[in-house]
Amino acid sequence: MFALTAGCGAAARAERDPTDYLAVGVDPAVEAQTLADALAADGFRRTELVTGGGWVAFAMTREDGASLARVVAAPGVVVALDEVPSALAPARGVLGVAPDVTGDVDGDGTPDVVLVRREASRTCWMVVGIDPDGTARPLVVDTANLGGDVCLEDVRDVDGNEMPEAIVRLRARALARASIPTADLPLERDATGVYRRVDSPARFVADERAARQARLVAARAVPDAEAVYTAAVELALVAFAAGDASDVQLQAFDDAMEGVVLDVDMLTAVHYARGEIAAGRIAR
Repeated sequence: MFALTAGCGAAARAERDPTDYLAVGVDPAVEAQTLADALAADGFRRTELVTGGGWVAFAMTREDGASLARVVAAPGVVVALDEVPSALAPARGVLGVAPDVTGDVDGDGTPDVVLVRREASRTCWMVVGIDPDGTARPLVVDTANLGGDVCLEDVRDVDGNEMPEAIVRLRARALARASIPTADLPLERDATGVYRRVDSPARFVADERAARQARLVAARAVPDAEAVYTAAVELALVAFAAGDASDVQLQAFDDAMEGVVLDVDMLTAVHYARGEIAAGRIAR
């Protein structure tokens, strides 16, 4: 869209330049409906619709397992995600929009929309800030050196400073037996706006450790060797999240397993877990 102004070769800017007040762009609601109608003709069914200030987000699925999510603002489609299964690679999850997570999620002063991928054992988030002009700015999370396939799973203030942290959940998949051992790790936003790993708040680490200790005590009282093992791995994982060295992680695991009567199968699992923890490979 453009504006025509009268006059030839005028050097001075008009007192009321049309570009000062001309509304440029699409109507997000109309554009979103047009897109959804076109996709419905291709077999997609809309599953979620969320309207924000100046933007509309929706998700759709198809019977073959394909899913998509779109965010429409004044410039048009500002975010487009697609999950299309194939014969060689099934869909990792189902894309959607989080209808109950709205407003300024990350505390940067910009309203956000939260897109998600719902997988079998987790829901991964993509937080996108929508600027007043409709520009999309995704929240960037640095997951390097965290081990395994981690993703953003929550945004919340864990240290009481009113600045939300990005939460990733570590999973010791390689050491899983009855259940997958997990521990949360908060990432903090740096001066460039990227969320990175820093020293976790002491109170947060203490709470994470206390929760696992409580499970350990309950499991040892039964006794339930499988539950003891899971709690032991999680205590080592909490140590990893806290930035402790592998020998400290291993000590946490050994202390939790001390004195537990194990069968041959569990002895093998414990031996394997000790090797992985000692080698720094707990979070994978």
